[in-house]
Formats: sequence, structure tokens, C-alpha cells
Amino acid sequence: MATSNINSCVNAIKATRDKLNAMLLKEGITDAEKDQINKLLDKLTAIEDEIKEITENQNKYTPGEALEKSREAQNKLRELVNEASQIGTTGATDATGTGTETENATGTATETGASTETQGATANNKKVARIIADNFHDAVTYLWGTDDEKFDAVCEALDEDNIIDTMNQYKSSYGNSFMEDFMWDADYDQKRTYGKQIARILRDKATELGIMDKCEDDFAKIFKELDCKFWINNDIFQEFDNVVAKITKAQRAQE
Repeated sequence: MATSNINSCVNAIKATRDKLNAMLLKEGITDAEKDQINKLLDKLTAIEDEIKEITENQNKYTPGEALEKSREAQNKLRELVNEASQIGTTGATDATGTGTETENATGTATETGASTETQGATANNKKVARIIADNFHDAVTYLWGTDDEKFDAVCEALDEDNIIDTMNQYKSSYGNSFMEDFMWDADYDQKRTYGKQIARILRDKATELGIMDKCEDDFAKIFKELDCKFWINNDIFQEFDNVVAKITKAQRAQE
């Protein structure tokens, strides 16, 4: 699993660097956006160095330690991808975490109040979700197989803030269940690594919303199946979908 995680990170880093460099060449890009992108490229290099340190010092770490360090790098990469997705959007933050200004209807830059900030964050999350959903669709419909680099990068980008919007956006745009397409396209290592990652993000979300008791049976089946050593049943997507539906309902009830 450590090796699989490290390989996924390497692929995701390459894909992310290509994307950031392409953004630098985009027509009409502002100096402020270039600065944001260059800061993210510096962060990306630092993450890459962390991965290299693990691979170049294999005798230094146990497999469990290597897995944990690779997961830490994955989390950093996921945050970086989300930051990159928000560059140029209203209310986006730069790589240092400083909020940018937004424009009102007259085009005058103004500082946003708490309500506007919330709306901006929600809009950004939904835009990120659309990007992730579209990229996932491109990954699973690639020629006669799967674009594994893009598939892994999408999984790395999922977090508590965008996972539900992403899955619902995917269903809305393409008519299929995100997790059904995930299970049928993922190889064994991807199912175990990213299936567990997704399940844990959903578990944290269910706990945050106070509905874990309603999802316990689904999670028990999910984790039991993902722990199978030789073959993972694709039908487990149904339990994932059950959890997504319950979380979606709880979120809407709180809005």
C-alpha cells in the first residue's frame, strides 16, 4: 500500500505541475494569479521532495511509517489541488492564505462581509466539485481504459469540503453514480487505497453532521469489503451511495 500511495503521489504531482504550468501560459492571466501559481509550484516541489525522501531512504522507514508519510504528502497535495482550482474565482485565496478582493456590481473592489464570504466559499466549493467531477468522467471514459494519472489526481483532490458536491454533481451531469464508476474502473490497489480514503472522508462528514448512527451498517459493509485480500466486490458502491444520500439529506436539512 505504501508503494501504491507513493506511485499515486508521483503521478498526481506530475499532472498537477503540468496543470499549473499550463495555467501560467493562459491568456489574460494577472500578475497576482501568476504569483499564486508560482507559490503553489514551490509548494509542489516541497511535496515532491518529501516523496523522494521516502523512496531514497527505504531502509529508514517501516512499511507502516512509509505509508503514513505518503498519506501526509497526499493530504498536502489534495489541499494544493484545491487551491489551484480556485485561482481566478471570486473569493479565492492565494497560496499564503490571504483572501483576495471581490468586485461588486459596479466593478468596484470591496471587502466582503461574513455573509458574502460564506456565499463565495460555497460558490468556490461547487466550482471545484464541477471540475473534479468532469475530470473524473474524463478519466473513466478514456479510450477503452482508464486515465490512471487523472483518476488518481481526482481521488487525491477529494476532501470533506467537496466530496458530496462532487458526487452529486457527477450524478447530475453524467447520470451515473460516482462510486459505481469508481468501483468498475479502479484496479485492486486503487479500490483499497482510494476506496478507504473516500470512505473515511465520508465517515468524518457523517460524524460531523451527527448521523453516524444511520450510516454504521453501510460503513461496516464498506470497510469489510475493502479489507478483502484477493478481490473486492464492485457492488459495494451501493453502500457508498447510501451514505452519500444520507449525508446530502442531512446537509440540506441544516441549510
